[in-house]
Amino acid sequence: MKNYLLVSILFLGHLTQAQSELDWWNDAVFYEVFLRSFYDSDGDGVGDFKGLTEKLDYLNDGDPNTDTDLGITGIWLMPINPSPSYHGYDVTDYSGINPDYGTMEDFKAFLAAAHARGIKVIIDYVMNHSSAQHQWFVDSKSSASAEKRDWYRWSDTKPGYSGPWGQNVWHSSGTGYYYGIFWDQMPDLNYENADLKAAMFDHAAYWIDEIGIDGFRLDAVKYIYENGSQLEDLEATHTFFKDLSSHIKSFNPDAITVGEAWTSTSKVVPYVTDERIDFCFEFDLATSIINAARSGSISNLTDQVTNVINAYPWYQFSTFLTNHDQNRIMNELSSDIGKSKIAASIYLTLPGVPFLYYGEEVGMLGAKPDENIRRPMQWTGGRNAGFTTAGSAWNAPSSNYADNNVDKMEDDPSSLLNHYKKLIHTRNEYAALRTGDFITLDASLGGVLTYLRQLDDERVVIAINTTSSNKRFDIDFSSYASASDLPPFDHIGGESLLSVSSEGDLKGLFLSPYQTMILTFDREATVLNASSYGQFEVVPNPAHDLIRINTGTKNLVQHYQLLALNGAVVQSGVFKNEIPVEKVDNGLYLLKITMGNITHQQKIIIKH
Repeated sequence: MKNYLLVSILFLGHLTQAQSELDWWNDAVFYEVFLRSFYDSDGDGVGDFKGLTEKLDYLNDGDPNTDTDLGITGIWLMPINPSPSYHGYDVTDYSGINPDYGTMEDFKAFLAAAHARGIKVIIDYVMNHSSAQHQWFVDSKSSASAEKRDWYRWSDTKPGYSGPWGQNVWHSSGTGYYYGIFWDQMPDLNYENADLKAAMFDHAAYWIDEIGIDGFRLDAVKYIYENGSQLEDLEATHTFFKDLSSHIKSFNPDAITVGEAWTSTSKVVPYVTDERIDFCFEFDLATSIINAARSGSISNLTDQVTNVINAYPWYQFSTFLTNHDQNRIMNELSSDIGKSKIAASIYLTLPGVPFLYYGEEVGMLGAKPDENIRRPMQWTGGRNAGFTTAGSAWNAPSSNYADNNVDKMEDDPSSLLNHYKKLIHTRNEYAALRTGDFITLDASLGGVLTYLRQLDDERVVIAINTTSSNKRFDIDFSSYASASDLPPFDHIGGESLLSVSSEGDLKGLFLSPYQTMILTFDREATVLNASSYGQFEVVPNPAHDLIRINTGTKNLVQHYQLLALNGAVVQSGVFKNEIPVEKVDNGLYLLKITMGNITHQQKIIIKH
């Protein structure tokens, strides 16, 4: 017996806002790059600007009419300044370029190539602390009367308090104790000193005004000011970022600041209000997305989405899964590709500004310590994962690179990489997915997350099955349907759902385990036939152990689903000219074959 569940629309935070009030970053999809690990152009085992420039076509080829690139429109570069460490978060020259990565001319060439493709570029600006090897600190610790002594915090005796997570924050030197919240090699800068503040503001202006970057990702924004043992989230810190934002935008009104305030939503929001930081990363929401993908339970996620939308200025938060400081999403989800797909589906269709962490789209593995979260990008299944021609890379690739790499996944229509491409290109195509209203649908479907994104007359329905079970349900869409609607088109499955639309409702929707649908109503249905795609033949019928597909084109990779008459997916995958069915039970089935936006479907009998 079929159980049909009716999805009724609940107005949980049904919000509206003029699109004109949103800025360019709400239309962007960002990609976080650790340059050391992205691509090595000169064979020294370390990634560089020339390597990143070579790979820009993978990220965005500059042609909006193609869908073979990833489709991102923004790049965040982790620190590119000179630094004694591999990660770069202890800077020795805020206006310089790390020589491991190339020269300033190499960076400018990359920046021009990115801008030519419509890609915005932001860089990490580490304002909370410098390297202990920075000349400012070398001078500061030289004596109690040093010129730059007050550019850092000093005490003659060790204060009797620890840091927010119980760590030592006061470090001994020959001239006293200095404050450093993260590490003794990262002394905190003292913004009570006006000269230090002016110097850091000047460096920011240099990158915006002279070099031409599009903004900054601001590291560790919670810790800029301290008051005795009060070490985070001070009002002086909030005011500081209003000053910084005003300074940066005086050189480029469109320049952005993105804040890392790794704390609860309620404590992050003040950083985004009152013209301070443009938007911040939403860590609580990321945790809720991962938990929903891991468990198949969506109630906490829907609550957090509503909380976030209502808490921030309109959509001024970043959605993401994990970053360079956290175990990679494939580790969090136990290498489950299905769960990884739905995690991506959720955050790339929600409001906010999405950020991917490099390699996430091919399922790279990585767990603490941090070096293992930042391994080389997996381009191929060959030596060093195709990252470098050197005998060895600065760090070994992840253990799954032979199967999880760009070269292999690009040829598989059902791969995680191609799932990301579909999600990003669909988001780029439909403004409703980027800046439209968010209308939550009934979340009582036992793990099916459904919502509507709407902007003016453009409507996109998202349905995501977070469970390992098949789900069949209806959506009452009559309040949003239009007489001019075409049959709903699923941008993930690549087919028109000709049979599910009836008088404004969506009837008999079916989701297999971990399946996503993104439905729009503006696309003509295209069915594969002899006139639209040459000769087409499925033989034999009845089939025994093998189905042969003749399309008139040899070795064309296609995607298929073999469905039972109740809609359950019995078998699916990719093929060129043959589909093995020796393990399928005897019976009558529906065979669906998809090539891009072209779909052929017919009934077939299997009889062994």
